[in-house]
Amino acid sequence: MDKNHLKRDNEAMKVLLVYPDIQTLQFPHFQHGVASISATLKRAGHPTSLIYLSRELDDDSFIQEVQAYRPDLVAFSSTTMQYPFARRYGAAIKSRLGLPILIGGIHATIAPEEVMKDRVFNDLIRAEGEYPLLEYAQALQSGSDPSEIRNLWRRLPDGTIRKNPLRPPADLEQLPFVDRELFDNEVLMQENDRQVPLMASRGCPYACTYCCNSVLSELAGGAKNLVRQRRVESVMAEIEDLHRRYPNLKSLIFMDEIFTLNRKWVREFCAAYRGAFTTPFQIFLRVETVDRETLGILREAGLYSVIVGVESGSERVRREVLNRHMTNEQIIRVFKWADELGLETWDFNMIGLPTETAAEIRETMEINRQIRPHHITVTIFYPFPGTPIHERCEAEGILQVADTTSLFLHESTLNLPTISRQRLQELAEEFRGLAMQIEAGKTAQGYLDLTAAYEKARVTSGGPKFVALWQVRIS
Repeated sequence: MDKNHLKRDNEAMKVLLVYPDIQTLQFPHFQHGVASISATLKRAGHPTSLIYLSRELDDDSFIQEVQAYRPDLVAFSSTTMQYPFARRYGAAIKSRLGLPILIGGIHATIAPEEVMKDRVFNDLIRAEGEYPLLEYAQALQSGSDPSEIRNLWRRLPDGTIRKNPLRPPADLEQLPFVDRELFDNEVLMQENDRQVPLMASRGCPYACTYCCNSVLSELAGGAKNLVRQRRVESVMAEIEDLHRRYPNLKSLIFMDEIFTLNRKWVREFCAAYRGAFTTPFQIFLRVETVDRETLGILREAGLYSVIVGVESGSERVRREVLNRHMTNEQIIRVFKWADELGLETWDFNMIGLPTETAAEIRETMEINRQIRPHHITVTIFYPFPGTPIHERCEAEGILQVADTTSLFLHESTLNLPTISRQRLQELAEEFRGLAMQIEAGKTAQGYLDLTAAYEKARVTSGGPKFVALWQVRIS
């Protein structure tokens, strides 16, 4: 440990959190994990600040921003696609400022060996970071050795990596409400149509092969430990706090993996919410976890929109490749119920999956024609490291090394024997065009395809080399 950065016991640690969100084609958003870590640190008396990197900075500009905060510790949180930026800016801090740095977040959790191999970060936190980062800050504060902190991987002076065991997932009732002041709320409200996010639970009991939750469940010792639900009273108290903070909020979105996992809890929540608030809300659900009655109860309480992962219209692909065992009949039925109840629908789709054929991609297009969501997201599959499907792609020798910053930009990183890259791109464009047509028909809106109307139309954002073409919907 660098003796220059030890604190006296009575001095608080100033912790700077860095969250890269560069060239992702997403609106600026609230990140619950980072905000929960900040709230936990602040409750213990350690002030925090955030650098939210929504655009690429040169190293000099980034270092100036870091120095402006005068931190004692810099902690990065990064997804897989943003890790190259975290690595670059972490290296700049390490070489120029010599401050203690560490990294956490989903990429460090599912691919820790890759992160440590880069030798930028000597300290890494896996899984939930509230208490490990607090203990790390306390160790720096007191001058003690943090090497035994659970969830921490640490590079020792001899170059070996100490890999500490994980603690059980946190008791959600013992955590403070997330730190809403950490982010620029004015920007978030403006960019997200005054919609405010919150979470009533953590974890997912399913083991989809492409999802990090399969890894998190294993690390937690099983889904029974990973999945945790907050008390209805606690959620209601946070919603009341949100209304005080943001009197002009327009809607809420619950970022839970699956809001409808526990139908008894859903009923209790709806009864409490309906009696206290009129703000409409949006949820993520999985089709096997909901019936029409439950959807109706949610609708009466204020639900206006549901987000569903369809992923593939091929039951074979869902079952054999993705480990998703719902039927097309179940998917179609839930979307029918939503239409009958007047709910807005949004679905996610992936194409370019291992063993998937062009005919099966067309099955995904066809099921979207049948369910007719209001909003359709189409992405080319990207295998995240550490997930079962990534291991499969490696074993089958179809994985290519490729850097990408967004799920919405990249070409396939797989060499698929079942479909050529060119054909996959053609089908992706066809699918996206179909999505625009379905959305326009469902919402009675039109759209202007800038790529068709203007050969050189472009939107530049995030950095000097970052150019994206958009289809722009107009009312």
